[in-house]
Order: sequence, then structure tokens, then C-alpha cells
Amino acid sequence: MIANRNLLVLFLIVSLVFIPASITLADAIIADHLATGEFELIPEDVINAITNDYHIYYVHTSHGSQIVTGINLLEDENPVYTPPYFYERSDDLGHNGDTSWVAHTRQYLDAYPQCNMAMFSWCGGVSDNTEEGINIYLDKMNELEGQYPDVTFIYMTGHLDGTGPDGNLYQRNNQIRDYCVANEKVLFDFADIESYDPDGNFYPYESDACGWCYDWCETHDCPSCGCAHSQCFNCYQKGKAWWWMMASVSGWSSQIISIDMIPDDPPILVPAGGSFTYTGTLTNNTDTPQNTDVWIMLDVPNYGMYGPLKHFNEIYIEAYQTLTQAAIVQHVPGYAPTGDYDYIALCGDYPDDITDQVSFPFTVTSMIENPVRRWELNNWFTHSENNEPKDFIFVTSHPNPFNATTKINFALPQQANVKLEIFNLLGESVEMLTNRSMSQGSHSVSWDASREATGVYFYRLSIDGNTVTGRLTLLK
Repeated sequence: MIANRNLLVLFLIVSLVFIPASITLADAIIADHLATGEFELIPEDVINAITNDYHIYYVHTSHGSQIVTGINLLEDENPVYTPPYFYERSDDLGHNGDTSWVAHTRQYLDAYPQCNMAMFSWCGGVSDNTEEGINIYLDKMNELEGQYPDVTFIYMTGHLDGTGPDGNLYQRNNQIRDYCVANEKVLFDFADIESYDPDGNFYPYESDACGWCYDWCETHDCPSCGCAHSQCFNCYQKGKAWWWMMASVSGWSSQIISIDMIPDDPPILVPAGGSFTYTGTLTNNTDTPQNTDVWIMLDVPNYGMYGPLKHFNEIYIEAYQTLTQAAIVQHVPGYAPTGDYDYIALCGDYPDDITDQVSFPFTVTSMIENPVRRWELNNWFTHSENNEPKDFIFVTSHPNPFNATTKINFALPQQANVKLEIFNLLGESVEMLTNRSMSQGSHSVSWDASREATGVYFYRLSIDGNTVTGRLTLLK
């Protein structure tokens, strides 16, 4: 994950400044050959929400039709995979800086404001392109995103041409990939899907005909269809990757357990011997209870990886549950060298099986008087060691993602004034759920979001001046 996302979420909840709609995507979303293997993990309610909530403008010629063929194959296998509305235009991204597709796109988006996704494919236009030509394409896509902030624009690599890693296509596709990762875009990696079989074998000199697909289907069950320029299995894989991409854009995560950290008051400049604080979350993205380890590492300047500072063993999380802990305190010892650090949280089966990890930077400055003596971490997962909360607030939300009602559960160490409010991505208050005094113990507050649009929301729970924030994903 990218630390900038965590900083933006903090600004949204604490400062309530304006954040554009594109922040819903957080990190780059790359639909590549790995996405095909996670296709079957997508829950049915997520599929149904995609079917109902999207209106897609798709510019393509024959090569781009491979995605549509794959989508239709999956629907034929199982009607659950009914795609949303597509408007298909016969055109492509052209060659060497051609921008004729831009005007047509604006015309359609202006005429159909309900359209919320635009896709564009290449038809050989990357193989003979130049660095300048690809930059023109990228700039125009970025320009459209700024003009139509409610539309998700899908970037795409060009299909394989057999020239391999030394060819121009390989360099231009990497140019597109690097841009999408650096700028947190959504990329359908057409070429990467053609480059790997389901066992992960890489075919660097493959072409769009997908020779390995024929070999694969000699020993495996494969569908039959007319797939433009290629073997049917190539289209089938692209249909799976497309559904994975849509689910990811909608807020679904294929990770079984995901972890997040939201630092307080960034950028963090902390003296040696001082401390900083953050909010930590741990989410079970499956429909069954899970156990996971959590551990904290440091990337220390002029030293490298150090840790773990703390190892939490076998944290239990209910199905679709998010554990949220605010005001986690990390002490920085007086002997910590000055410089720039990365603070890293990982979850999985310690130490080698990592399900997810997240980090944010901090800088250690000169030492203060009476410094702390060690890398001590306070408050995260205190509930697993002491079932009676004393100086923290333990919060969960369930279900999450949800449709269309969820519950926010929390425990109070003592009677307190409680304010629970929902915000959208623009930092606007959506609903005040409660604002009153509550007794010590466990409480549950429901949010009925049936009148709200599908998307990401945040709850802010304020208890006697302490604030806990968390992310909620509404899927209809």
C-alpha cells in the first residue's frame, strides 16, 4: 500500500478538507494475470452491485472485443455474472499521439451524465508508438479525469506482438504501467494477461495469438468461442480480470486480511526520546472468522530493517469485521539515530507468510531531555490481552462491506459523551447517528444507508475528546 493514501484519509476525517472523488481508488488498481486467479473470490453481492451501478463507455475494435467476449463467456456459464450496461464505440486509441478519441468521449459523457466508467483499448497502436506518443495518451486521459471527476477512466496496455523484452512494445507498455502505479490509476494490463498461463509460467516472446493457450487447453478444460485474433482461453482470462478490476474499483479487496495505519498530524517529525500516534485497523474481508498475527517493523536510516518492535499473536476477527484502535502510541528511544524512517505494519503468519502490509514515513530529529529507553508500543490490540477496557476505545463495524445496513460496535471504559457521525468522501456529514451520554460497557449503533449511493464512507466516533475513525464500504 502507499503511505499517501493514509495521509489523505486522515486529512479527510480530522480536518474535513475537500478531497476529490478520485481518492476512492486509493492505490493503483492493476488488473493483470494475477487477477484471474482471484476472480472466484469476488462475493455475489459485489457482483450484483457492479451489475446495477455501472454505465460503461467502451471504445474498442477487434482486439478490445476480447474483453467483451470473455465477459459474455462468464455470463453464459453463470447468470450471476451479468455485466452492467455497455455502450461500445468502434474505434481505438490510434497511433503516435492520435487524440481523435477524446472529442467523441466528451460528447458521450456530456450527453449521458449517468455514465460512470470509460474504457479504451489499443489495436496495434502501442507497438509502433513513441515515448512522446504514449505521453500524449496519458496526458489526455488525465485531462479527462479532471474534467469528469465522477467517471472512472480505465487505462490499458497494448496487446503482445512477439517482439519480447527488447522490443518497443515492451518499453511502451512499461511506460504505461509505471505511470499508472505512480499516479494511482486503474489499469487493465492487456499484455500481462497474455504473458502468463494459470500456473504462472511467463512467455516473454508470446504474441496476441496466445500460443500457450492452445498448449494449456490440450490438458485442461477450456471454453469454446470465437475470440478475435486469439484462442478462446485468452478472452476467458480477460473476462475474469475485468470482473476483478470492477470489484476492486468498487472497494472490494481480494486480501483475506488487510491492515491499515492512519498517522496523526502528518508529516511526523519526532525527537529521539519522544513519541507519535496513529489509528490502526485490521479487516477480515471474508465471510468466515480468521486469525492472524500482526507485527511492527522499522526501516532505519543507514541500517535497514529492524524488528519486530512488537508481535501480536493470533488476533481473532469475525467475518467481515474491522477492528479499529485509535491513539496507538509509538515511543522512539533516545538512542534512535536521526533521519528518515519507514514504519511498517504487517499481518499474516509471522514471520514469512505476509497477507498484507502498510507503512508510513516519519523523521527522527535531535534528542529531548529524559528520553524513553526503548521502542515501546502501547494500545494496539490491548483488548486481546485484557478483556476489560480501561484507557482505550475498541470499535468494530459489521458487516463491512454492507448492503444496506451495518452496525458500529464499541466499548466504553466508563460513562462518556458519545458522538457518532457518518461522512462521505468529500468530508460532508451524511448522518448524525448519535450524540448523547452513554454508560460504561458495550454499545451498538446501526446505520441504514439505503438512501445513499454505493461508495466509500467514514464513521467518526468521538468520545470525551478522543476520536476513532473507520472506513465503511456500501455496495448495493
